[in-house]
Amino acid sequence: MELGVKNYVFLITYTLLMLCLIMNFSVIMGIFSKITMLLMPFVYGFIIAYVINWPYEFIKEKVSKYIVNKKSANLVCIVLSYLIVFGVFAFIFITIIPRIYGSLVQFMDNFSQYTQSFVSMAKNLEKKLKLDQLTYNYLDTIIKNLPGLLERSAQGFFSNMFNFTKNFAIGIYNWIIGIIISFYFIASKDKLICQLKLLISVYIPPRFSESVLKVLRLTHVKFGKFLIGKIIDSLIIGMLCFLGTSILQTPYTLLISVIVAITNIIPFFGPFIGAVPCILILLVVSPLKAIWFTVFILILQQIDGNIIGPKILGNTVGISGLWIMFSVILGGGLFGIPGMIVGVPVFAVIYTMISEYVTNSYHCPKDSSK
Repeated sequence: MELGVKNYVFLITYTLLMLCLIMNFSVIMGIFSKITMLLMPFVYGFIIAYVINWPYEFIKEKVSKYIVNKKSANLVCIVLSYLIVFGVFAFIFITIIPRIYGSLVQFMDNFSQYTQSFVSMAKNLEKKLKLDQLTYNYLDTIIKNLPGLLERSAQGFFSNMFNFTKNFAIGIYNWIIGIIISFYFIASKDKLICQLKLLISVYIPPRFSESVLKVLRLTHVKFGKFLIGKIIDSLIIGMLCFLGTSILQTPYTLLISVIVAITNIIPFFGPFIGAVPCILILLVVSPLKAIWFTVFILILQQIDGNIIGPKILGNTVGISGLWIMFSVILGGGLFGIPGMIVGVPVFAVIYTMISEYVTNSYHCPKDSSK
């Protein structure tokens, strides 16, 4: 009887709590948003520490052979890791960013001239093709409206870029604090991992704690190898694109190469997402160059997909092209561009865990083709 009363009390309390949460949902989300904003430096710090951890582990393996004192070796490894990572970023900001900005300014300054040349060329092409009157009128309407459409697209692009720059400038403070916090994350990494394992073993039942640790280890491996591999792959593709477009004497070579390199981080759809704005830019400047660039980018992506990508990434993800496409579409639909990037390793972890569970439960032979 007493147990029944307790169940009723628990049910009523739980119901009242849920009603309270639903009725004050906007207030609770506002509080949650403020807490999230306050904790953003720690999020940035963790991201920075996670990136720096990869060169840190590599350097630590080499340096520990020569420095006996563990604290001194850790300090040297941390300093070298930060110098390498931030040295690369400093090089990018000092040498590449100003040139990209100059290209964008030059493109906008010459935009009217480009559109006028493009319209004149299109009208000459109409006359040479000797189109019938209906088709001619239809294409003539498109051509007349094209400069306005291109201008609005360019304004929208630069408006989004301005908003991105503004938000980035607002978040600079959080990133600076995040850099400081990341140093503490790296320096206390072993201790933090030990504390996390202790918390899991204390607050999670023993039959689940090992599975949680296994998922965390698998997530670290999948995320780390995939993201680092994609970054290296994208850098190589960016450099090859710069070399190829320089040989083809393509306008705005650096700007186009950076767009191709950045979008290449997105699995499967990245090459197409990056190629479209580049082709549109070149189409306005020089249609012939746009055609040559399209052919070049198709060849480059074939080289990446069949030679460079497999050599760098190997079987890191462990899922087929179908599931990669599925995870990119699902992640992009839910979380936009970040979801498209992290969707693949997240799905790879889920796929691996389900596959292992099914295999262990039913003793099915593992499918090597995935």
